[in-house]
Amino acid sequence: MRKRAILIFLIVLLVVPPIIQSESLGGVTLLSVEPRIITPNGDRRNDSVFFRFDTNLSGLPIETSIFDIHGAKVSNMTFNSNQTALVWDGKDDGGRSIPAGIYLYSIKIGKNLATGAVVVAK
Repeated sequence: MRKRAILIFLIVLLVVPPIIQSESLGGVTLLSVEPRIITPNGDRRNDSVFFRFDTNLSGLPIETSIFDIHGAKVSNMTFNSNQTALVWDGKDDGGRSIPAGIYLYSIKIGKNLATGAVVVAK
């Protein structure tokens, strides 16, 4: 188990940048993706990843997806309460816990696409 945790940590250092620079998606800017490593265990600390934007997203043509490392779709994202961020809770669309690992995100607004990776640690 410890070897697996060390391996995941090393992959994170190589694959997942600690901070993204803001990314333009047409008239909307993705400001941050935080935290990049989540531990969805219900303790209210790093249970979800937040994709924060510079403006309200309501009414925009948004498509979101979370994929496992093999490319299988795991989940969609949801809006936070003021619709300035998308949120993923580290679970599949059925609300079930998913295994630890690297997950890829895709956010499409109109014709503009942002992609990257986040890690689920257990």
